[in-house]
Amino acid sequence: MAPTRVLLVDDQVMLTDTLTLRFSDLPDFVVLDSFCTNDHDLQGKVARLCPDVTVVDVEQAGLAAGELVTGLNRGCPAGHIVVLTGSTDTNLAVTVARAGAAAWVEKTSSLRHLIKVVRGVGHGLSWWPPPHLGAVLRSLRSDVRAGPDTAVPRSQAPTVDTLSPREREVLLGIMANKGQDLIGRELSISVNTVRTHTSSIFAKLGVHSRLAAARVAAAAAESPIGLATGANGAGDVVELLRREDPPRPGGL
Repeated sequence: MAPTRVLLVDDQVMLTDTLTLRFSDLPDFVVLDSFCTNDHDLQGKVARLCPDVTVVDVEQAGLAAGELVTGLNRGCPAGHIVVLTGSTDTNLAVTVARAGAAAWVEKTSSLRHLIKVVRGVGHGLSWWPPPHLGAVLRSLRSDVRAGPDTAVPRSQAPTVDTLSPREREVLLGIMANKGQDLIGRELSISVNTVRTHTSSIFAKLGVHSRLAAARVAAAAAESPIGLATGANGAGDVVELLRREDPPRPGGL
């Protein structure tokens, strides 16, 4: 199995240097680089590196935290984002979750916990601390049930019609909350090919996260056409969110 490729984005250089050393000591991780949150070409650098997991501190971004996470998603739509922060603000957790973050780890957590979360997120899992979990799930489920923006005319709304048969198979894997490696094994394609298909899906649907792609797929599943390969239905997208509930303390 290929190692998880990690990018660190934090304004505390001493912290990123320490994390680089610790992650690099582990055989299943490769640290690509580290940048500050105010790097003017951050999105471009993320696009060129396309990490599996980006670990970012959004606290310094303040009200722009959602924009920061959205920008990272745009840079590498196939990647995942772990927020590592000193903040305990539930509203901030909800904001970054809706922007596409997969996990939230407080800086008071142990290094062992961070590594476990990053490893899990690299394989398609999520982690939200219990104090934030209820609010995060309520907001995400509300987004899923709301469906695509009703202000957008149906003729202009993104659809699955433009996806190739293989891209639809990958999208169904995303709806089932499967990680890239599992999707690749089931479809007999490489993880890099899964990443390529995922980026293409996001671009065609006009989205920047797995959740947003699932929302579009849910809308398609409720239409008379649906997903040609046999979508599981909108209800399964809500079930997808249930499966993303973090396990009890002790392990991803």
